[in-house]
Amino acid sequence: MFFELINESRLNEHLAYFKKDKKDFLKVRIIYGIILTLIAAMMIYMMGNQLYYLALPVLFLIGFKYPYYNIVKNKSRIDNDNSYLFPDFLGSFIGLIPSSGNVYQTLVATLPYTKEPLRTGLEELIAKIEDDNRRDHYMDFADYIGTSEAYMVMDMIYQFSEFGIKKEPLKELERFVMDLESNKQDEVITKKMNDMEYLGFLPIFISMYLVMGFLVVMIIKLFGPVMGSLNIGG
Repeated sequence: MFFELINESRLNEHLAYFKKDKKDFLKVRIIYGIILTLIAAMMIYMMGNQLYYLALPVLFLIGFKYPYYNIVKNKSRIDNDNSYLFPDFLGSFIGLIPSSGNVYQTLVATLPYTKEPLRTGLEELIAKIEDDNRRDHYMDFADYIGTSEAYMVMDMIYQFSEFGIKKEPLKELERFVMDLESNKQDEVITKKMNDMEYLGFLPIFISMYLVMGFLVVMIIKLFGPVMGSLNIGG
């Protein structure tokens, strides 16, 4: 995320994803930069240290970058949520195919079982293919999901919609979904273990800082009178 905030290589892509106008977004960024700069300037004026005014350009840049930081953070959160919701969606899709008949009706039937933010993308896909069943619409949905597996799966679902649901490709999709769910479960377990490890180290770091702070206070108390007497003697 840090390097993306610096070079903003995916700015246009993110703005298109959230349907934001580039000029309007630029205005918002400038406003944020100006507001942060003015607040900082008033605080510096009250402090009376003119040297701090040199930091104003940096503060303007921080304010300018903040709206884009929010966009990148939200996109990352949505991608992460979608990556865990996508296997559940596919499980519902496969389970509902026998009773729904075709791809469009199956996608509609999965809506009640699909959570946000994936549901929003699914609703857009259904609206698009209702009158115009094009492969591009399925790939747009894969873009919305934001995972590499989504492109292959959605291409397969598009093939189902055009040429019918065949038994062998459907079994292949079922096996893929099972592997995907297994991988996601492993990722969740790994993440929880890493979080627990981090939480285990946190008390150690806090204890270290407390000990270091205590030592600093003790050193000041011990050597403070000595340094004071030296100053008086000098």
